[in-house]
Amino acid sequence: MNYEEFREKVKDIEYPKPLALHLVCWSLHLSMMPIGAFWAGDNLNGVVKIPARGKNSYDRIVDIYAIHSNLFEGQTGVTDIILSSAMKVLEPYAFAGCTNLKKITLGKNILEVGENAFLNCAKLEDVYFEGSEEEWKKICEKPLVKREGNDALFSAHVHYNCNVDELQLGDDTDTLDITFKLSRSGVLYDPEYEKKYIRKNRRKDTALTT
Repeated sequence: MNYEEFREKVKDIEYPKPLALHLVCWSLHLSMMPIGAFWAGDNLNGVVKIPARGKNSYDRIVDIYAIHSNLFEGQTGVTDIILSSAMKVLEPYAFAGCTNLKKITLGKNILEVGENAFLNCAKLEDVYFEGSEEEWKKICEKPLVKREGNDALFSAHVHYNCNVDELQLGDDTDTLDITFKLSRSGVLYDPEYEKKYIRKNRRKDTALTT
């Protein structure tokens, strides 16, 4: 299916509800830390669209930067996955066992594809890629991308120069049932805990440099 046909098929698909997110990295600017999707329901079917951004507890819109390990694992009902240009990390086993996955969109800023992220995705046939053929080749040669268990991704037909962000529904995520947790600690998202954690680690870093 060419990109134009695919766009018409999926452009009006809504985001999954509920969608659970977690912090994926630390920043000195607490309100601007990107987030990652780690749960979107147990019985997903058809087209699944992950938004480009989500509103954090500081009431600020930030990038959804990663797909957590095992997020889609074993979801045999999923046929198409829509990811935005903000997506940079696909963790190990992210889509493993999606035996009916046929199409996926990817931005040109992918930094990492974990081992076995596309394990047992033999039906994957189309990758709609934001960048050029040259940019795709460079991504595929990155050590953090060229990993075992992802043959399905590298053998699929790649459609280049696709505007993957036009498939998004915008930044209006107020209707999403979004929850947060800290990825390092596993506790529920709590800004005060987060500030204490960073202050504590700053003190450690200062001690190491003095």
